[in-house]
Amino acid sequence: MRFLKRKNFIISIIVLSLVMFSQYGNSKDENSNKMQVNFHNIESDIIKENFITVFKKYNQLHKYKINVYQKNIGATTMKAQPVISFSNLIRGVKEYKIVVGESLKDTDIKLSSVPSGVLQGWFAHELGHVSDYEQHSNMGMLWYAIKYVISKSFKKKVEHTADYIALKKGFKKQLLKTKRYILLSDIFSEQYLININQYYLSIKDVEDYIEEDEDVTLSKMFHE
Repeated sequence: MRFLKRKNFIISIIVLSLVMFSQYGNSKDENSNKMQVNFHNIESDIIKENFITVFKKYNQLHKYKINVYQKNIGATTMKAQPVISFSNLIRGVKEYKIVVGESLKDTDIKLSSVPSGVLQGWFAHELGHVSDYEQHSNMGMLWYAIKYVISKSFKKKVEHTADYIALKKGFKKQLLKTKRYILLSDIFSEQYLININQYYLSIKDVEDYIEEDEDVTLSKMFHE
């Protein structure tokens, strides 16, 4: 009788442990899939919806806080940056921001009026940058930023990497629309087009890209 009671007690403990472990596992999965995107000063639902559409495919970034700001940035149309504060350096916490302009660089064209496919290609490129940043520590990003400013070859490598990550995430069609929108129109300044041609993948590069397995190619890219 005592043996049966002891056996039932042990079975009950095992069942309870399995239930608790299962609940913990489900909770962890739900938290890891939660997107932490905060929009600041962005009224356009078109911008927000297209950003979220793209961000959903960058699942490895969902665990980080991403702040998206809209303001007049002048020097470019969009830029992605790590948030490197003293607190983040000490705690090793990674956080990122993407700043988008009110209008396209050197034009009066509002960002909210740009076709959705073009916007998505642009966002895919910027999130490609964030994916690249994610491979580095906060301290490592300080040296990364210095090299980006002083080395043209490093800058080209960085911009190509962001484009390739976007392609590997499945945004070839959207990236092509963005490239064609920029390079085949007459709305941008000559200097801006020179910069795009110098540092970014060309239309032909994107057209010739053959889709590969995302996990394998991204892993290879970051460990070369």
